[in-house]
Amino acid sequence: MEHHPFDDAFPDMRASRRRRALVSIVVFAVLVAGAVILLLLPSRSRCDGAAVREYIADRRLPFGLVGEVCRFDEPLAAGLRDLAVAPPDRARLLTLKALAESALLLSQVCPDGIRVLQAAAELPLEAQGTAFAERCNLSALGPLNEAQLTAAGAERLALALVIHHLLAETDPDAAKPVGRRIILGR
Repeated sequence: MEHHPFDDAFPDMRASRRRRALVSIVVFAVLVAGAVILLLLPSRSRCDGAAVREYIADRRLPFGLVGEVCRFDEPLAAGLRDLAVAPPDRARLLTLKALAESALLLSQVCPDGIRVLQAAAELPLEAQGTAFAERCNLSALGPLNEAQLTAAGAERLALALVIHHLLAETDPDAAKPVGRRIILGR
């Protein structure tokens, strides 16, 4: 700790600084421990059986409603709530926002996921889905043809992959159908 000229004249001030430094370290340690515990806790992602079947079957429903039929942990849940009420022309932007806020989840399914999305965004829209599929393993979602990759775009493919990963742990029967429904979009 830095020596201040008044420290000798006011010994209580130096002790007060040490206490503040110690309190700061303890608060930081508690915050870090809390973050680690949250990351290690199992996901509570679950789907309502009847609602998810309707969601998968009804292609008229926006893909963003997945947050209404399945429960996800924050911050993904907040991003999906925004997506569910947004007009269709904002879906792409809000999907990217939800993924950016859930970057840790995306990195679990595609190690360079954020960079892949950034690189794909620089390409023409029709090439973005293919570019994402080339760098991230989408095999868990089943076979996808070029038309599906083009229509979905990188952001919906990434969202489908993240949601599939979360549901595969807690609701495996819903994981693939929900992921594919997101890809098919509306």
